Amino acid sequence: MSFFPQRDASGFDFREIDYQKEGWIARVTIKRPHNYNAYSTPALMELAAAFQDASWDDRVAVVVFTGEGHRAFCTGGDVKEYQKHYTRKPRDYWKYMCCFKAYIESITNCAKPVVARLNGMAVGGGNESQLACDLARDGIYVNAVMPGFILTEPGARVRGRYEALPDEVAREVDVIDVFRPPREALSIAEQAIKLASRTGKRYVVWFQIGTASDEAVKRLTEAGLDVVVNRCMMAEHRENIAGAGR
Repeated sequence: MSFFPQRDASGFDFREIDYQKEGWIARVTIKRPHNYNAYSTPALMELAAAFQDASWDDRVAVVVFTGEGHRAFCTGGDVKEYQKHYTRKPRDYWKYMCCFKAYIESITNCAKPVVARLNGMAVGGGNESQLACDLARDGIYVNAVMPGFILTEPGARVRGRYEALPDEVAREVDVIDVFRPPREALSIAEQAIKLASRTGKRYVVWFQIGTASDEAVKRLTEAGLDVVVNRCMMAEHRENIAGAGR
């Protein structure tokens, strides 16, 4: 007898998600396209159960996580459910947040790599969901908002250690954090492209608020680099940008 028996995916009576296991791959899909794959409380419980099962199943080598359809990966919590249940019974809301915490931790604690297949919008808790994964990839342009962050390039990878580069791209890091005025954006983009070509690494170019230009973003995406445009920033950073632009 095993304390961790391996179960067939069909043995789960999931209603809010689709769960499949085949050929070393477990596929977890939020099945709520009618509301842009916003998760309900039962969906959170089912997702946590699926990720735990995939983690413990020796027949699974990797987990692919996505949403049904082509419009949204996940748009966070179901606000209609909030209105119907939790605004009228707020003492249950902390229990709901326990479900959400358990769900996120089922991804971060999964013993197998979890790949978020971004098939559309990732908003609020949906963006937190894809950030909890080990890798996020797609072949289309995807909006990911949390709050005010826009991923503008397919296959963006924003998990990991962020480094700030003050004036130029000079260090070989995974994330290039841009704090320069927008007039310098294209020059920084060209330096980032050269750096990526020289090192063979893939970078995320993170433009803080007021630093990006359309031309720079276009140039980077055409070159295959990941781009993040930050639409929110602390006041001291805005002052630094303003001062650099004078």
